[in-house]
Amino acid sequence: MRIFLSYIIFISMLTMFLVTPAAHAGKKYSFISKDKKIVSALTLLEKSPQKWVIDVLKGDNPHGEIIQVKFYNLSLISPKFRNYEALFCQDNWGQYIILINTKNKKAPVEAIASLLSHEAVHQDKDNSIEEEITAWSNEAITWNYFKKKNPKLNSESMQKHKLVRRLNRLEYMYLKANKTSRHIKKAVINNSAYKGLKRYSIGYGE
Repeated sequence: MRIFLSYIIFISMLTMFLVTPAAHAGKKYSFISKDKKIVSALTLLEKSPQKWVIDVLKGDNPHGEIIQVKFYNLSLISPKFRNYEALFCQDNWGQYIILINTKNKKAPVEAIASLLSHEAVHQDKDNSIEEEITAWSNEAITWNYFKKKNPKLNSESMQKHKLVRRLNRLEYMYLKANKTSRHIKKAVINNSAYKGLKRYSIGYGE
């Protein structure tokens, strides 16, 4: 979900690292994120049909800048964001950034990757119903891909993660509509969070 904030977002720049076998991948994506799980999600995306997400985060976007990704307690920005999965916004330096709710930190890495395939759709200040439909559909498609690659994601134990439950609902809607966005479209249009949002935006028109 994309929200633009008119007030300052204070983001801690303090990070800690452990030397791991994934250190090489960590260095490769360190300019996007310092978080080990996010780096692992980026590595999965690089090897998937959703590799375009990496390109967007690297700077292949309308403003030509790197989009960094961090885990952050969204309720510190505003109580109304406490249950949001993530925010695409600008930090206090005017840089675009993706903030993933810290509540999702224990979700499987494939779920984080699927969430990023949503957030990477949002690349500027313009948003619309059609753009959100595309973003939600990307989540469903990416999650379906990873579930086929890793059957363990279908296990009952995964249902404890709120993000996984969301992704399973989106995947269900996508598959029920014969791999189209028909049902997802209805869900987005009826979502109260998008009340008043215009129908079309740049790149997502008729």
